[in-house]
This record gives sequence, C-alpha cells and structure tokens, in this order.
Amino acid sequence: MPGTAVPSISAVHGRRQAVLLALALVPMVALWWSPVRLPDVWGGLTYTQWHTLLELSSMLVCGAITAVAWNARELEVPRSVNVLGSACGGALLLDLAHTLSFPGMPDLAGLNDATRAAALFMGGRLLIAAAMLCVAALPWRADDQPRWTRHAPLAVVAYVLIVLGWVFGWRESLPALVIEGQSLTFLKHAGEGVLVAMFLMAAALLVRRTRAAAPPPFDVPSLLCAAALMAIGEVVFTMFTRLSDLALVAGHLYKVAGFWMVYRTIVADSIRSPYQRLLDSRHRLRHSEEELRTITDNIPAMVAFVDNEQRYQFVNRNYQRWLGKSPEQMLGRTALEIFGEEHYNILRPHIERALAGQTFAIDHRVTGTELLRGRWFNIMYMPKVRADGGVSGVYILTSDVTDVMVAERRALFLAEHDELTTLPNRATFQFAVGKALDHSTRDSSQFAVIFVDVDRFKVINDTLGHAAGDHLLQELASRMKHVVRGRDLVARMGGDEMCLLLHDVRDASHAAEIAERILGALRVPVELRSGIQHHVTVSAGIAVFPQDGTDVETLLRHADIAMYRAKAAGRDGFALFGAHDGGPAEARLTLELELRTAIDLGQLVLHYQPRVDVITGRPAGMEALVRWQHPERGLLAPGHFIDIAEETGLIVPMGAWVMRQAAAALRRLHESGATGLTMSVNVSARQFKNPRLVDEVAEMLAIAGCAPHQIELELTESAVMDQPDAAEATMRRLKAIGVRLAMDDFGTGYSSLAALKRFPVDCVKIDRSFVNDIPADSDDAALTRAIIAMGHSLGLHVVAEGVERRDQLDFLRREGCDEYQGYLFGKPMPEAALASLLAQTMRPALVAVS
Repeated sequence: MPGTAVPSISAVHGRRQAVLLALALVPMVALWWSPVRLPDVWGGLTYTQWHTLLELSSMLVCGAITAVAWNARELEVPRSVNVLGSACGGALLLDLAHTLSFPGMPDLAGLNDATRAAALFMGGRLLIAAAMLCVAALPWRADDQPRWTRHAPLAVVAYVLIVLGWVFGWRESLPALVIEGQSLTFLKHAGEGVLVAMFLMAAALLVRRTRAAAPPPFDVPSLLCAAALMAIGEVVFTMFTRLSDLALVAGHLYKVAGFWMVYRTIVADSIRSPYQRLLDSRHRLRHSEEELRTITDNIPAMVAFVDNEQRYQFVNRNYQRWLGKSPEQMLGRTALEIFGEEHYNILRPHIERALAGQTFAIDHRVTGTELLRGRWFNIMYMPKVRADGGVSGVYILTSDVTDVMVAERRALFLAEHDELTTLPNRATFQFAVGKALDHSTRDSSQFAVIFVDVDRFKVINDTLGHAAGDHLLQELASRMKHVVRGRDLVARMGGDEMCLLLHDVRDASHAAEIAERILGALRVPVELRSGIQHHVTVSAGIAVFPQDGTDVETLLRHADIAMYRAKAAGRDGFALFGAHDGGPAEARLTLELELRTAIDLGQLVLHYQPRVDVITGRPAGMEALVRWQHPERGLLAPGHFIDIAEETGLIVPMGAWVMRQAAAALRRLHESGATGLTMSVNVSARQFKNPRLVDEVAEMLAIAGCAPHQIELELTESAVMDQPDAAEATMRRLKAIGVRLAMDDFGTGYSSLAALKRFPVDCVKIDRSFVNDIPADSDDAALTRAIIAMGHSLGLHVVAEGVERRDQLDFLRREGCDEYQGYLFGKPMPEAALASLLAQTMRPALVAVS
C-alpha cells in the first residue's frame, strides 16, 4: 500500500543482538568469579583437538567472510567492507599458523609452544580489532571513503608476512606471553587490554552511528554485537593460566561468535541489504506503477507504448472504455491483430515515422469504429530514445478533440457568418465585394450590390414577438439563397438588412431584372403564426460597379441610399442608385452619420430662451433648446437634424444629454444668485416612450442637485395620445418625483381638452401659430382667449410662445396670460449671455408651483 514502510533487517535484529550481549556477559562473570579447569580428555577428545575444532570453526567463518567480501567488491558497498573482508582473510592465515603452532600439534616449523601460538593469536586479533575500528570510523558512503582503502588487501598481506616472518624467523626475539601452569605475563595482559580497548572503541563508534538520521549501509546491530563479543572474549582470554582452563575454550567460543556476527554483517550488507534494497525498490516500483496506472487510467486520453516490432507493451484503460479493447486483449499484439487491416494501414506509416525518430501529432477522424465513428482524435507520436541514440519504441497519446474541433469550426463559422440565418456576415460580404472589385477591374466586367430591407419589420417584432421576427428573417434568407444564381452571394448585414452580390451583370437593367425576381419570391406569404399567412414586402436599392462606385464603402452606401429612395417611393419595390440620385439622400445619410458622433465630439450646445412674467416683465424661467455646432456648416438649428435624430433613435441619448446639461446650467445660475427660476426641457415622443426616462430624470436631479419643482418637462399632444394609458402611468411617475409637466404646442392636436382633463400637467403652452396674428385676427384671438380661460379654470399655468410684438403682449396681459416667451424679450442665447441678462433684470420671480 502507498505510504507503508518496509522494516529493515537491521531494525528487526537490533533487539536480538541486545539480548545476546546481555546473555554473553553471564559466562564471563561466572568464569571471573569461579575459574573452571577441564580434564585432559573431555567428550572423547583432548583439549588440543577441541582447540583445533574451535579454530577451524573460526577459520571457516573468516573464510566465508573473505569470500563474500571479495565477491561483493563490484557491488555498490562501502570500501570498509573490503577492509573487513581482507582483515578476516589475514586473520584466517594467522589463526591457521596459530593452530599449527599450538602445543600438542605436530612440530612443523620448529618446536611448538604457548608463546608462539599466543603471538600468532594476538597478531590475528590485532588485525581484526584494527579492521573493526576502520569500519566504525570510516565514512559509510562509498563516495566519501579515502582512496587508501582500495589497497587494504595488499596491506593485510604485508602485515601477515611481517607477523609470520617475525614469529617463525626470529623466534628468540619473542617476549614471553604465557607461563604454562602459572599465569599470563604482563605483556599478554597489556596486549589483551589494548585489544579490549580497540574493540570497545569500535563498539562505541558503532553505537554513535546508530543514532545518525541517514539510513546505515550495514547491519549495524550485528557489527556492534560482534565488537562487543570480541571484547568480552579478549577479557576471558586473560583468565586462563593453563591451556586446559575453561576460560581458554570460552574465549575461543566468544571469538567464533564474534566472527559469526561479522559474517552476519557482511552477509546483511552484501546479500541481505541488497535484497532489502531490492524489496524496497520493488515496493516503490509497484507503488509507482500503481500511481502511473491510476494517472494514465484517469487522464482523458488513450495512452500506449509499442516496441520496435509495433507490439503494444502498455495501454491504459481508456482503450477499453473508448474502443472496447482491454489491456489483456492488446498487450503483446500489433494493431493489425487487434483492429484489422483497415485501421492498421492508417496507423502504420505514423508508427514507422515515429520509430525513425520523429515526434509529431496528427488529427484523425474515426470512420471504421462503431463506438467512436465521426469523432476527431489528436494522436501524438513520441519515440523513446535510448542513451545511444537508438529508438526502442513509441509512446502514443490519443486525445478526443471532437468538442474542440466542433467549437473551433463553429467559432470560425460565426466569425464569417450570421448565427440566425447562417448567411455570410457584413465582414465576409465586404471581403467578397473587394474580391469582385479586383476581378471586375481586371476583366472590365460589371457586378451589382443590392441592399434589401424588410418593410415595417419593427411592427412585426413589436406585435408578434422577436421569435416571429427571427423566423421571418430565416425564411427570407432561405428564399433569397434559392433565387440567386450559383455564384451570387447573399449576406445579412444586421437587423433586418440583407445584401446581395450579383456577379457579371450586363448593365443596370440586368441587375433590375434579378432584383424583381428576388422581390417576387419574397412577396409569397409567410406563416408567422399558426394557420395565419402574413404578406411581407421588402425595399431594395441597387448600385452597379463601376458607374455607382469603385470601392466597397461607396457601393454599399449608394445601395443603401437607393434602398431609402425605394422606401420613400412607397416600399415594396427597388430603386437604382444612378448618377443623378445621390444628392439629397446621400446628403441626408452623411448628416446622419455625422450626427451619430456629434455628442461624443462635444458638438452639441444648449441655448436658452427666457420665459417672462406678463405682469412684471421679469424672467421667470427659461427653455433649453439644443443646437449643433457643425464643424463645416456652422451653428445648426433643431430643424436641420431633429427629424433625423427622431427617426434613427438618436433623439433618446440626445434628450438625456440635454436634460443633464440644462439641470447643470440651472444649478450654476442658482449659485450665481438667479434663484427661483424654472428650466423647461423638451421631451420628444420617442424619448417619452423610453422605459428608462423616469430613472434618467431621477439620476439627473441627484447629480445636478436641483429642486425637482424647478424642472419642467414639455410634452407634445401626439406623444401622450399615441398610447394614453402608458403615457398617463409615465407622467404620474414623473409627478411622483416632483418635476413639473407642461403640454407643449397646445391647440394643434385633436383631443386637447381630453388631454388637459386626463393627464397630470401643470402648464399649458399656446402654440405660436395662434399667437402670430393676434389681436388682428379675430379667430386666433378667440382661440387664444379660450385656451387661457380653459387653462385657468383647470388650475393650470398658461404660457404663450412666439411673442414678437408689443400688441401681442398687450393682448395677452389683458386676457390674463401668465408668461410669454419670444423675440420681443430675447432670442435663444448661450448660458453666458443669459447669466448677464439675468444679472441686469432679475428679481424674485413669480412662478406657480403645483
């Protein structure tokens, strides 16, 4: 399982060695307390024979240690292992010489005695003690150990030869070590003490090493136990006085046990430790394989590896999920055996290319597999390159990219087409016209652009809903595509506007014939509601290259102008642009385009015409009137552009701008001392129907900081009587805010009295058409008198417009009119001029506030 640690052999044996050492101390203490002497013959063998058997056991173990260490020299083990193995080999030779020199053995190289045997024994023990110290003191990492350890075998050989040469060559120079039957000499005791100290020092270093954080390369407890056992054995070797003493046998037993523990260490390091590492590696490998399998089985792709024979050596589970082929069915087999010849013939050239060393990816559409037919896959081939540069196989990563391909193709389609009708869009159409320009210029041929607009499309949308409007556009697009010739192009430009590109027309009349055929197809009734047929008409404008334009923009603009001409002529028809048709319509279109940017460019300005109290002759308020400071045509009055703004819908943002600017001007005038004035702002019919009108008025008041009763919105009869219920609701919401409402151009409509009675207005304005001829014209005078009387009877404020003469003012004063405005007092003027005029004439104004 992931995260489960495998316990090391050293950790398993550590506690056993501790118990063994504790038990090993018991015989030593017992012999110290009560020495035991063995009989000359024990168990059927003499002591010499027992000694020989014990030494042979020790030599066998040393030989095993040396053999294992020698065979492990090629492994990644610390060099100190070789030091220990070499020392054991040297100890084997010295112990062999010691055994042959022991009293009672045949005299092969002179007379055998205890001193020579003890000298050889001490030489072997000294070699082992030095090796144990090296192992405990030297670094355990192979890379950190000194180079001289490589020459350990030669040093051991040299040491053995020196000891043997001294013992056998200069026997008379050997000091006495053992006095048979009496005691050990001081030198023997001192030598054993040195050996005990060396073994204990090695043990102490090994104990310290067991506390290191890094994992040890040895079976450290066994090696530590060996050093301790050998130290105990050397202590025991100081307890005998005769060769038949039990202490001498016990010392040899400790020696054999110590070498056995060294053997365990070497085996653990050379055999068990590699095996442990192998187990750990297998565990990690198994864990890595499980993780790799989990990852590869859960990534949204098919992953495989094929060898040089194109046989699958690894596949993830997605092959079974996507292709119905389990790993067991695929491993060891080729694509030909698994999928058949058709699929193999597709894969083979790509696998061979990857086996040649190329990394690449391809997009492939599945055609032969039932489970995935029609889906797109991205297949990446990645060769597995060996260290020598050869290729040993290919990794194949297969990802399902169907959704991506569909999304990309849809994105490309939408970049060039209209989503609703699937027709080419404006950009694509303009590009096609550009190509037609190049072609026709080279070939001296002609082509035509037809601009088509659905008549009264807004009515259909408003009455039947947008779904019906969309269905109508789809139907008309389908009909136009079926009517035009094969090379011609139909595109949707936006809204209900469509364009056609007619290639290779002979002349304008030829284009007109095609246009008539198209209009005829579009006149066929369309079922927009279940069971109800709707007759839909369109208007079209035609521009022909090269006489009507030589660039894309000009041709489209002229076709648009011709279309407006067709609408002006009564709709349901087409018009050719022609060289003589561009004047007024093109000028109007140009003015519309310029008006669209006038607000952003700061070209609109406000002028203000005072409203004057009839009795006092002092200004009581003013009306804000918009002007256009055209960069080329100068200051334009509303009559030049208001109709265009109303028709195009520009009147809505323009009206909002006028309200904000007028409220800000009123605030500035108030701060300059002109208090108590009323600011009148005209609201067009289209602006009045804007659902955000009330919110915009509230926002304007909050920003400007004006009192609501100082703002008066002027509405026309036609605006409020078009949809009276909705108009009344809007007016009452405006009144709830606190603004004043005025009925502008009163008397020119067909339901004036009804309007005054129904709607919550504060003021009525007499149209200038009644004021122009008073008091001379008795009819106008009677109508004006009646309007003033009716307004007052309803509690309304009455204002007369267009007062230019003194006799008109006198008449209005006599009839009780409240205010007037006109050239008699002042023309519309900029804010600065108005401020100057108010400074001269202003006093607290008498303004009726409802």
